[in-house]
Amino acid sequence: MYFGNLTLSRLPIGQVWRHLLPWPADPTVPAMQRACLELVLNAPNNPIRILNTHLEYYSKSIRLAQAGRLVELQREAEALARTPSTNKDNNPAFKALPRPEKALLCGDMNCEPSTSAHKRLSDEGVWHDAWPLVHGTRAHAPTVGLHGAEWPKHPYCCDYFFVSNVIQTLVKRIQVIEDTAASDHQPILLELEV
Repeated sequence: MYFGNLTLSRLPIGQVWRHLLPWPADPTVPAMQRACLELVLNAPNNPIRILNTHLEYYSKSIRLAQAGRLVELQREAEALARTPSTNKDNNPAFKALPRPEKALLCGDMNCEPSTSAHKRLSDEGVWHDAWPLVHGTRAHAPTVGLHGAEWPKHPYCCDYFFVSNVIQTLVKRIQVIEDTAASDHQPILLELEV
């Protein structure tokens, strides 16, 4: 069995990073190593980073640590985007490739909107849950439990798009596609104004 993250794009892909997320010991539940796939899409004159992840399911403490790391990754990219390149002697090894602060974070966060992991992501001031940017205080549409899977006990939202500070005003539409039963999770459509 294979387990991982996949990002498909029609746009050319620039840099790609695979970040291992924290995996602190929690002997009370089964857990596995999780990762975040980060890539730069080379949109014409407008590169953007996409971070795709699947956070820990069983352990709340591990999931919280992983959410914290996702906040750190965005802070790191924001700082690098504001740091001038210092290419010593035109050495190609020091050539700065774009790692823009414009970013989308998406994936199965394995938490409901009111939980500590969601709050860690959205209360740190670098990521913004795209759902309330469009729908205000309307409850998140459920992304799991709609089509008779063995879990969960009730439908709820655990899949999200988060956007960085510099593009939160560009979120035009976000919608959960509820009519497909192709997976135990529903796809989410995010539309940005470009």
